[in-house]
Amino acid sequence: YIRWCAHATARYAAARNAVQEAQNATRSENLWAALDLVVIQEQPIFNLLGATRVLCNALALHFRK
Repeated sequence: YIRWCAHATARYAAARNAVQEAQNATRSENLWAALDLVVIQEQPIFNLLGATRVLCNALALHFRK
């Protein structure tokens, strides 16, 4: 169980790093707001559509590795 927790924590941190790297590359969009409001809370905020696309692309690239 301890090994699984360490692995899950490392994967979570790597996913957060992928989002942060994409945020640093795309300063005009708020990817953290898109993650929170659109993805987690499932609110249809159309102003964050572009940020959600960039966020999903960054996570897709991360998880393909």
